[in-house]
Amino acid sequence: MPALFKKYPHLSAYIIGLAVLVLGFIIIYTQIILREVGALGLTITPAIRLQTTLDNIGSGMFIFLTLVLGLGFTLAMIVAARIARLVRILPNWVHALAGFAAVLLILQILQIWRGINLIPAARELPDMLMLGGAGALSGYIYRALIERNRP
Repeated sequence: MPALFKKYPHLSAYIIGLAVLVLGFIIIYTQIILREVGALGLTITPAIRLQTTLDNIGSGMFIFLTLVLGLGFTLAMIVAARIARLVRILPNWVHALAGFAAVLLILQILQIWRGINLIPAARELPDMLMLGGAGALSGYIYRALIERNRP
């Protein structure tokens, strides 16, 4: 991996940032859904939480979210790079905010596009904000990796 960083630092940072976004989104999504199931009176053990999370990562949901979130993440990081050049302060946080906003925007676009909420874990504001946290973390990591590997 270090050789890949030296040769293609932006691509490597993008791949890692996108992986953090998708995996973080799926983990948070799964835990929100399991919280709702638990509220119905079913017992959710840590083993069930882990197995359900791994099942979601290995499902078609992973591919769908990688495509949808990847598009939003790509556009958000391009816009954030332009804004960071203009502002010239706190570029990591500009990218974190862009990642956060991208996830929230994608969730809203999906809801408007289909007329229903395709991501049931995003029905309430606190849950949407938690999902947006995955975007913030991924944007921050993306920019931090770029900064770390600058010549």
